[in-house]
Amino acid sequence: MSIRLRATADGGARLCFPLQKYKQEWDTDGFADGSPNYTGKTLDVAPNTARRVYGIMLSPAVDETKEMLQTLFTQASRLDPGALALDAVKEMVLDWPDPMADAPWAVDTSPVGAKALETMRSRLNVTRTLGQWARFSMAYHYGFAKGEHGAVQPAINSPKDLTAADRKILRRLCAWNAYDMNSVATFPWATGFHLNNPNMSVMAVEARVKSSLLVKDHPQFKPWGEWSLAFLIDFNRRFTRDSGALYENPHYSLGVTLDWQAQANKILMDAGIGDAFDNPLFAKGIRFCLDWLTPPDPRFLGHRMVLPLGNCSYQSIPPSMAMQYVTYYKDRNPELAGQLQWAANQTLPKDKQLAIVKDITPPLGSTWYKDYGVYFRHGFGTPYETLFALYAGNCDGHYEWESDQMSYTLYAKGQPINLHFGNGYFPMFGRPWLRNRVSIDHKFEESERNETKVTAAAFAPAMEYAHATRGIDSLRDVGTEYPDLDAKGNWTPAEGANLGRPFTHIPMTIWHRQILFLKDTDPKGPNYFVLRETFSGTPTRPTDLSLWFLANGMTKVGDVFHFDGQCLVDMDVFVASPTGQEPETGQYGHRQQPYVRMVGFDPKFFPDGKLQETQRFLRLKQPAGKGYMVVLYPRLKEGDPEAKYAMLADGAVKVETPLSTDYVFANSYAFAFTDARVTFNGTAGSVRFFKDGKVIITNAEGAATYTVAGKTITGEGAFSVVIENGKATTSTQSEGAKVEVK
Repeated sequence: MSIRLRATADGGARLCFPLQKYKQEWDTDGFADGSPNYTGKTLDVAPNTARRVYGIMLSPAVDETKEMLQTLFTQASRLDPGALALDAVKEMVLDWPDPMADAPWAVDTSPVGAKALETMRSRLNVTRTLGQWARFSMAYHYGFAKGEHGAVQPAINSPKDLTAADRKILRRLCAWNAYDMNSVATFPWATGFHLNNPNMSVMAVEARVKSSLLVKDHPQFKPWGEWSLAFLIDFNRRFTRDSGALYENPHYSLGVTLDWQAQANKILMDAGIGDAFDNPLFAKGIRFCLDWLTPPDPRFLGHRMVLPLGNCSYQSIPPSMAMQYVTYYKDRNPELAGQLQWAANQTLPKDKQLAIVKDITPPLGSTWYKDYGVYFRHGFGTPYETLFALYAGNCDGHYEWESDQMSYTLYAKGQPINLHFGNGYFPMFGRPWLRNRVSIDHKFEESERNETKVTAAAFAPAMEYAHATRGIDSLRDVGTEYPDLDAKGNWTPAEGANLGRPFTHIPMTIWHRQILFLKDTDPKGPNYFVLRETFSGTPTRPTDLSLWFLANGMTKVGDVFHFDGQCLVDMDVFVASPTGQEPETGQYGHRQQPYVRMVGFDPKFFPDGKLQETQRFLRLKQPAGKGYMVVLYPRLKEGDPEAKYAMLADGAVKVETPLSTDYVFANSYAFAFTDARVTFNGTAGSVRFFKDGKVIITNAEGAATYTVAGKTITGEGAFSVVIENGKATTSTQSEGAKVEVK
C-alpha cells in the first residue's frame, strides 16, 4: 500500500490515500489475496461494511524489515485507549448504584466466584499489556461470548458465591469489559479480521449484548442495546438480498450468523429494547434456507442434507439454530415455524429432532433466486426426487476459494450423481475444474471481480430453463492439478504458495451456461438435462468442461459415456459438441469433513465402505470461443431404458426416450434450424413429440418462431404451446411473454 505526496498544477500539495490495497495477507486481514472487496471497494454492500483509519507518523528512517514489529507495538500503545490503565479511562462509569447492595453476600468468595474474578482480571491484564493487539482476530469477541461469559454469568449476581467487596470488584471489571466490547472503535464492520466475513460482526454483537447483560443495571445498558439492535437490523438488511437469498454460505449462515444473532436478539427482546427480526425480509431469508436441502440421501441413512456450497460440507441444520427460530416464529408465523422444524428434523437423528410445533412440509419446487441461482426440483416428496442446484449470483461470503460460481450439483431420481466435493475447509480447492463447470485455460479465476448472474429462468410443465453468465478477465495458474495436502487434508506450504501466485489479466470473456430440464410428469420417468456452454466478449484462451460423477466406473458404448453410480442411479452422457474428441477421464476424492452432520452413513454406498467423496470425471476441451453441448440422462439401475441421441446442428440435439422424441435448442444468440419435422428460429427451446400424438413446444427466452405439426408459432419470452388433435393451447411463464399460433 502506498501513500503518495504529489504537487498540484498551482504548486500546492496533494496527499493521496489509496482506496484499495491490492495485496491481502492472512496475518493482517484474515484472507490472502482473494477478494477485490478488500477495502474501500465494496460490492453490493453499504459504505460502512468496512472502515480503514489512516495515520501519518513522521520518524527517522529505519530498516522496516528489522524494526517493523517494534514500530507497530509502539504505535498501538500510543494510539489505543484500551491500553491505558483502568483508573485512567475517565469516560467509563465503573461505580454506580448496586440494586443488590443489601443482599446477604457471602463471607468468603466461592471457587465459582473466584473463577469469575480471575477470568475478568486476566482479560483486563491481557488487554492492558497488548492493547490493540489483544483485540486482533475473532478470538477477542468470540472468546468472551463463548467462553469467558459462561464463567462469569453464574457468579456475578449470586450472593452465595461472592463477598460484597468482590461483587463490587467484579462489577467494575464487567463494566470495563462491557465498554470494551461495545466500543465502535474496535467493532468489526461486517469483516472481523476477515474482510468478506460478515459473521464476525455477529460474533461481536453477541459479545456486546452478553457483556452488557452482566451489568444490566448499568446506565449504558440501554444505549448499548439500542446500538446493537440498530446494527443487527441494518446487518440483516445488507446481507439479505431482496429475493431472500443470504450472502453467506450455508454453514456460516446456519451455524454462526443466524444461530448467534438469535441469542443476542433474545436478550434484546427480553430487556424490552426491541426485535431485530421483525420484518418481512428477515423471514424471507429464513425461508430461503429451506431450499438448501438435498433430496433424502441414501449415503446418509436417507436423511436430507444441506447442500455443501462454499467452505461447507454435507451437514445437518444445527438444532440450536432451529430451536431458536421455531420458538421465535411459532406464534408470529406458525407456518414458517412448522416448515423450519420439518427441515431441521429431516437432517437430524430421532434423538435430536425438535417437537416444539407440528412439522409442516414446505412445498419445495423449482425456484429462481435472482441474486443466488436456480433450483430445479421435480418429484418432491417421492422416492424419485430430482434436484439440480445452479449457484450463480452475488452472494459471495465464504465461497471465494471454492470456484462455486456457475457450478451445479445434481441428485437424479432420488440419488446423488453429480456432486460438488463438499469439504468444510478440508481441503479448499481453488480449482474450477474440480467442480461441474467450465474453466478458462485450466486456471483459477479471480473471485468476485466481475458480475455473475442468472439472466433468465422459466419453469414450464414440459421443460424448465436457466441461463447464467459470468465475466472472466483475471486468471491464476495454480501449478498443480489437485490441492497439495498433508495427511489431515490441510494445505501444505506448497499449496499456499500455489494459491498465492499472481493473476494475469486477459480480455473479457463472458461465459454463458444454459440448462434445459426436460421433464416427465412421472418423477421416475425420462427426466434429463441438456447443458449448453458458449462464450461471448473477447475469448482468447482455450477452455475445458469438467463433469464429475459419483460413480464406480465408466464405459463408452458408441457415442454414449455410461457412468455406473455408487448409489442407485447411473448416468448416460451424450456429447453433442465437441464431436470426434476423446475426452480426458480420471478420478479424485477426499474424506468428507462434515460441519455438524449429526447422522451416520451407510458404508455400502461408499468405496471400500469408508466415508469419502470419490468421483470420476469427464473433461472436454475446446479452443477459444468454441462451445459445448452435453446431454445428461440419468437412469435407475433397474428397468430404466436407454435413450437415443443425435446432434442436429451446433446448438441443436435430438433425444428419443420411451416417452417422446425431443428436439432441444440452445445458444446464447439467435440461430436457425430446419428439418422435415421442425423449423426453429430463436435462442433456446424444445419441441417434444409424444408417443400419444401430443406435441409440446416450449420457448425458454427471447423471440422465437417455430413451425411444427402444420402450425406456425411466434412469440417472445417463456411460453408453451400444447398441440393435441389439431388444437393448440397456449400459456406463458415469464413476465411480458406473448405467443401467437397460426
